Amino acid sequence: MNGFTADSKFAIKAYLKYKPFAILSIGLGLSVLIFGLTVRIFERPVQLTTRSVNFNFVWNSFWSVIVTMATSYYFKTRNS
Repeated sequence: MNGFTADSKFAIKAYLKYKPFAILSIGLGLSVLIFGLTVRIFERPVQLTTRSVNFNFVWNSFWSVIVTMATSYYFKTRNS
């Protein structure tokens, strides 16, 4: 219709305009979940030998990911 095709990219952009905080919250939550579990899986054996950060609890790895994401964003905006 009028040279326009409604594909999945258009649907995501339209939903972002309709409910931006919902999409961003879901994206942030999934990022913290995926990267937090990944950090725990790969850093836990190192932690057992060095005793640096306790990754036996998954909440510690989630918090580590949140702090890393926040500081990376802060330094990106400050140094631009």
